[in-house]
Amino acid sequence: MDKYFSIGEISKLSNLSVQTLRHYDKLGLLKPSLVKKNGYRYYSLEQFYKLDFIIFYRKLGLSLLEIKEIMLNKITIEGTVDLLQNQEYEIDRQIRELQKQKKLIQKKNQHIKSMLMKPLGIPFLNEKQKKKIAKVNMSNKDLEDAEMSFRKVVNTLPKLNDIFNLELLYEINYEEFNKKREVKYNIYFNIIDNNIEDDKNIKICELKEGVYASIFCIDYYENYEKYIKQLLKFIKEESLKVEGPLYESYIASEFCDDKEKGFMELFIKITKAHSKK
Repeated sequence: MDKYFSIGEISKLSNLSVQTLRHYDKLGLLKPSLVKKNGYRYYSLEQFYKLDFIIFYRKLGLSLLEIKEIMLNKITIEGTVDLLQNQEYEIDRQIRELQKQKKLIQKKNQHIKSMLMKPLGIPFLNEKQKKKIAKVNMSNKDLEDAEMSFRKVVNTLPKLNDIFNLELLYEINYEEFNKKREVKYNIYFNIIDNNIEDDKNIKICELKEGVYASIFCIDYYENYEKYIKQLLKFIKEESLKVEGPLYESYIASEFCDDKEKGFMELFIKITKAHSKK
């Protein structure tokens, strides 16, 4: 009489869960040799070899459906060699992608750490390097339109559609805000790929290098105006001259009390402070 093994025994011997074996049965990958009237499943010794085959190709990274296709087509040794070679190429590709992703994560992490070293909630003068940025073309300039326009543009530029690469800059007209407290937005983002050019969606420009009045904060978005007021007060008290728009740069975020707190920098280009007598 042939020796049969219960699904529990197969589970222990193969180090696979009973649920996994039932899933293999459902997919037609590894059906039991015998199913009794009470529903108990039993497997033969030969099915260990089939199970080894499945485990081998799973470790190669193939999906269960791909393995089923291989089994149905009765893969040859030569076919196995080709498959192994292709999987080697695929693993090399994944390693390159992971290394690239790791560098982006390291860069993002270093950027956030360096920004956290700046004083929080206290205006100061900050030297900035020239930076290539892209202005998103918008019909209106309220915050909702800015967000929608930005997301539509990013979807047309796959090379920029990476959360680790993107740094958003919201531009506010300084004069309008200072006089009327009205906020009209433009939105920009960093350009990493030098091959990107002007089109109907974006205009390539730059953030000028020079001295900026800056303030960093970690707070709920609705509180951002108080930091703008602190920054403008600092500019006035230090007799600084403004040269351009006010920017909000989003660095990172955290969640607190079911609400998002933004880690952001508010900054505006200025001329050197006048010496006080």
